[in-house]
Amino acid sequence: MEIRFEYNIATEYRRILFVAEHIKSCFYQEFSFAVLPYPVTGNPRCIYFPDLHYEEIKDFWKVLPLKKINIHTKLNLSLPPIIEERLKERIMPYLNEKKVISTLEGKWDPIKKEYLQFLTNLFDTKDIEIIIRPTIFGTCSSYFPIVKNGKRMIYVYYRIDTDISHLAEVIISSFLYLNMIQQRKHIVSSWKKREITTDMLMKNSKIGQLFKNYTPTSHIWEKPLENNKLWQDHRQYIKKLGFPLNVKVTITNTLLQINSIKIPLTQFTEDQKRILSLLVKHKGNIVEFEDVGEAIWKEDVCEKFSLWSIAKKIERIRRTLREYNVHFEIIETHRKSGYKLKYSC
Repeated sequence: MEIRFEYNIATEYRRILFVAEHIKSCFYQEFSFAVLPYPVTGNPRCIYFPDLHYEEIKDFWKVLPLKKINIHTKLNLSLPPIIEERLKERIMPYLNEKKVISTLEGKWDPIKKEYLQFLTNLFDTKDIEIIIRPTIFGTCSSYFPIVKNGKRMIYVYYRIDTDISHLAEVIISSFLYLNMIQQRKHIVSSWKKREITTDMLMKNSKIGQLFKNYTPTSHIWEKPLENNKLWQDHRQYIKKLGFPLNVKVTITNTLLQINSIKIPLTQFTEDQKRILSLLVKHKGNIVEFEDVGEAIWKEDVCEKFSLWSIAKKIERIRRTLREYNVHFEIIETHRKSGYKLKYSC
């Protein structure tokens, strides 16, 4: 197993493009990541995408390819040279190679020996090359495994302001994905399933003692970001970039449909169905607690009304939505007033 570091203007340029592609495809919006023009350390849900005035780079978003950049990092991207030139000009002031590499080495060296032994015990690491690209942008980490002409390579991005556990996690995820490619099996096939598997290894194996500060990736979709300012900044920035997530919701006697996701109403209790019907009817507007209570308890509302009970029913609805891969927060809680079904995120 060979490991090397790689950092320059080209790697950061590709990092920006990778993040931009996921914004354009609404991946981050759907999985409830917060895309921000400033870094937020210690929160894996927050993505740093600096405001490089992309609107001033002619056709930047128009020519950006969808679902191509994330195949691997050595694609010959067909972006016009003028766009590459303008973007690199804007990235250049952020670069500080000496600081970035020294920060990575300072975090990597103390855990390297024990961690690599763990990888060797768990995976086939023979004749594999791992290229670590430190970065100051994007998510905590990303990975690009490649099998080409019998050669196995793993490119990983690691944001240097985050805990070193995120680098350890992304390498494990990439090995899982690489094994899936080689065996041509549909195991741990989705991003979400791979991350859950990786979380189990990071938290429940011996390696967990080495990375006690690790925050499971699954927390991104299991726990909402409880910082209203960050969410507000995210919404404003995504809107400025031109890619808010439009949410289309319909409900029938048998089916709840959110964009392309179809959920049988049999997955909800009668009380939950009433709540959903009310929220869909008034989509985009706040439905007051009293109205939710009347929908649930009808003529017994005065006797049975309970804010705690309503909150529990809403949480169970959200849990079911997450099980069907509705990861963005579609139901907003408005303190002291009620709930709102969003039409955009």
